[in-house]
Amino acid sequence: WRPPPQPPLPLLPRRPPLLLRQRPGQGNLSRASRTKSRTIVRKTRQETMLSDAEVTSLLQKVPSASQADRHSLAAQLSKVAAKAEDPMLLQLGVAASSFVSWLSSEEPLVRAYTACILANIAFLEAGQQQARGLT
Repeated sequence: WRPPPQPPLPLLPRRPPLLLRQRPGQGNLSRASRTKSRTIVRKTRQETMLSDAEVTSLLQKVPSASQADRHSLAAQLSKVAAKAEDPMLLQLGVAASSFVSWLSSEEPLVRAYTACILANIAFLEAGQQQARGLT
């Protein structure tokens, strides 16, 4: 016994992306205003990325970081690791032994940020090789 076939569900209209939705009283968004809002979002994302020199400076602080400094460093470096290209991840991998010791931190957020950093490093084959050297 099989249930009778069901008619296909009607396709719902596609919703525009969040940035392009009209707000009450806003009227039609012109193409120029949509492009402008996209440009602003891109610039904001680019401005939040740290430069190589800033990342290098943060990485130099990692081995000797106090408990109080670890939260700030881990938060900043986890954001970098999430968006980093391969060379930057390899640079983070150099400090992997310090990050592994941070996994036993008392503060849960430091452990979470550190796990994210190590996970991003481990996506690379070279990062996996560096991690194997730690065990």
